[in-house]
Amino acid sequence: MNLTQIPDSLPNKPSELIRLALRDLRTLETCKDYSINMATFHKPDGLTKCEVCLAGAVMACTLCVPKHQRASPMSFTDIIGYTPSRLEKKLLAINCLRVGCPEEACLFLGRTTSLKPRFITLYHKNRRCRRYNFFKDMNQLADDLAQEGN
Repeated sequence: MNLTQIPDSLPNKPSELIRLALRDLRTLETCKDYSINMATFHKPDGLTKCEVCLAGAVMACTLCVPKHQRASPMSFTDIIGYTPSRLEKKLLAINCLRVGCPEEACLFLGRTTSLKPRFITLYHKNRRCRRYNFFKDMNQLADDLAQEGN
């Protein structure tokens, strides 16, 4: 599948990107074909599963990237005359938000924010407290961004 042909259907506001990504991550947590690994974007294991991070969950669910296809944000940009696509920038913004960097995320989206970097609990599916705190931290960041119009 040529990923550069996928139309940009993702929201422009970082708060909405967070909520979409969290919804997609929750969907994949219960799917036997995917495993969550925040250190990789969208990487098939060569057998039956595909590892995804927060942005990778959006690639899998919302953008419908097949589980057997390796993908990263750069996969959505044509390498000839390289100018990052809107999808690439939005996926990179999700990754920045995942690690608590709203200023960097907003730069990718052509927006500004007064929010400073913050601690986001590292996601771990099998550690209930860390998983809960990751979702709590991300939802709080989304709320704070939405409050300022982002």
